[in-house]
Amino acid sequence: MLIKEISYHKNFKCLEGACPHTCCHGWIIPVDEDEFERYMQEKGLLKLRLVLAMLFRNGTGFNVRCGSCTFHTKEGLCELQLKKGHEFLPGACQEYPRFYRNYGFFEERYLDLSCIQAVRMFFDHMDDLTLTEYEGKEGSGKCTTNDDGDYLKALGKCRDEMLSLLKKCHGAKELNEALIYITDHAKRAQGAFVLGDTDFLTRESVAPDVSDAVSLNKEIDPMERNIGDHLSDKATGRKRLFPLSAEVLRDILDTGLYSPRLRMTNPTLHELFTLPLKKYRSLMRSEDSWETAWDDFVKEYPKAVKICSAYYSYYLLQYYFSSFEDYSFLRHVNMGIIQMNMVFLLMCLKERSKGSFSDEDAMEIMACYNRRAYFNEDVKDEMYDTFMSHFFIS
Repeated sequence: MLIKEISYHKNFKCLEGACPHTCCHGWIIPVDEDEFERYMQEKGLLKLRLVLAMLFRNGTGFNVRCGSCTFHTKEGLCELQLKKGHEFLPGACQEYPRFYRNYGFFEERYLDLSCIQAVRMFFDHMDDLTLTEYEGKEGSGKCTTNDDGDYLKALGKCRDEMLSLLKKCHGAKELNEALIYITDHAKRAQGAFVLGDTDFLTRESVAPDVSDAVSLNKEIDPMERNIGDHLSDKATGRKRLFPLSAEVLRDILDTGLYSPRLRMTNPTLHELFTLPLKKYRSLMRSEDSWETAWDDFVKEYPKAVKICSAYYSYYLLQYYFSSFEDYSFLRHVNMGIIQMNMVFLLMCLKERSKGSFSDEDAMEIMACYNRRAYFNEDVKDEMYDTFMSHFFIS
């Protein structure tokens, strides 16, 4: 099968006991039926411990309380791996943070940014998020029921144009304009497919100048196809998707994204989420105070916009092809915009709290946030519905 993987995929090496945010803490570790049967073949004390570890989920996972896995040692290593070898681990533990998507025609592979080491590698390659291609053995089962190769090829063309557009963004204004073009294209694609116009992705570009080398330094003409009108903020009337307005961000913070249980499962993220409640409520009170705050942060840490643009690009690489199965173009591009804005907000809050900001701070935020926001469908649905309620949708 044709394999397309992020260029540094094979260079990943687990930090093991040196990891500051171990994958053995904070979430349920799935165990499939075959693995469960294999574990039941063990004997003695190990079998008893395995049974007890999976008891509350009826044999479907370890670490059901989302604290720290019972097999996670004080040295930060896995007791099962130490005693029985890597192949004894559940498949999720063996593969994490490797991310596979098999579309039938090819398989794509990434490193998920919920892992701090994967985030560090991402930071080292933000200027070159390219895919390496080669023939190899598939690493996962097919993730879709669609077999329309021409449609998948059209999606690939569209994604490439989005990535090209984002790569030109060097400031907040340019990134905002790129996002408006992307969401406008997604909305029009959505409407076209509903009407049966399946050639839309092949025929229409994301932006008029997507293939040019010019930067996005001009104002978008509001008369040009009414670009972005459907995503004009109801409260402010602005066509601004980066950063989102204070009101939108406040409401997203009030969704299930935040939970008091984060104090146990994700303490770093819990602290960041409570900052606007405890110390910086005024930061999000009005649009003027928020605009001043984020503008000051970007001046203090100019790399922030580049990080956000690359982060959104990586999101599109991982998730835009979900449209191959469900044709939900607008949802998938907007969900990435939500995630990017939340990471940006958390970076602003961290800088306010700490008084300074570094790449390491950004990496920690990204890894901790991704664990919470990417693996709970109910939370994602609520965030998306909250986000969309603030915009005009025609």
